[in-house]
Amino acid sequence: MLDMARIQSGGLNLCEEWLALDELVGGALSSMAPSLKGHEVARDLSSALVLIKGDSALLERVLTNLIENSLKYAGNSDQRGIRVWRDGHRLEMAV
Repeated sequence: MLDMARIQSGGLNLCEEWLALDELVGGALSSMAPSLKGHEVARDLSSALVLIKGDSALLERVLTNLIENSLKYAGNSDQRGIRVWRDGHRLEMAV
């Protein structure tokens, strides 16, 4: 929320670049490897190379925060996963 306020006020500059979605997801999961011990995170990503334009550090932080929330608030036996699909001209993601 603080980052969004900074972006809207011009206090945080985005570093937009083209990113491979599977690498972004893989980076977030790799950075959380110690926290994820004993917890499997299923991945259901498009088989085709998907490029998105965005700030890699901020997008990875968003994914990391969502995965951390699943560790904190979901039960230990609950399934965790990241799913990406196309809906017309949009790309949707569920964590």
